[in-house]
Amino acid sequence: MQICPKGEILLGHISLILIKTDLSEQTLKNSKVDLFQRL
Repeated sequence: MQICPKGEILLGHISLILIKTDLSEQTLKNSKVDLFQRL
């Protein structure tokens, strides 16, 4: 079975989006911790 390049590109975009959301969630958690530490 051969995977078409379009499918690979789609998978790449999905993984990039997942990585970005993970990073944004981590930064959100970090900013919340910073806010609590400042209080």
